[in-house]
Amino acid sequence: MDRPFIIRRASSDDLAQIVDLERRCFSTPWSEDSLAADLTGNERSVYLAAMSRDKSLVGYMAFWAVHDEGQVTNIAIDPGWRKQGIATALLQEVERIARIRKIGKILLEVRENNTAARRLYASQGYRQIGMRRAYYEKPVENAIIMLKEIEQ
Repeated sequence: MDRPFIIRRASSDDLAQIVDLERRCFSTPWSEDSLAADLTGNERSVYLAAMSRDKSLVGYMAFWAVHDEGQVTNIAIDPGWRKQGIATALLQEVERIARIRKIGKILLEVRENNTAARRLYASQGYRQIGMRRAYYEKPVENAIIMLKEIEQ
């Protein structure tokens, strides 16, 4: 199946598009400075970019790898590109990287009311293991903690 996007490692050249996507997708987006520091100055972070054929960023995922554990810190898909398999492809690529790095589990937080994202994560083998009360702002909302064990 020929996908209308490719997944690749993000670079500092992608920063402006990542910042723009953050602002369009989240009520409390990461600042440009925070994203830049994480993308280029954090040896534990992995950023993946989903690029359309015309080289536009249509999604991205940020992931921290610490010893044998991974943490998805952000995943954003352009609203016009949702439901095309981009988030699934990003999750699968991060799992491939996790296997290479011998990471045994991946954690993430998701808004309690984000049922579409929760269904996606569950379909990829993530299970709910806890909750952080009033974790998110704008609006205040609980975070569901989800975990996936990675088979090596």
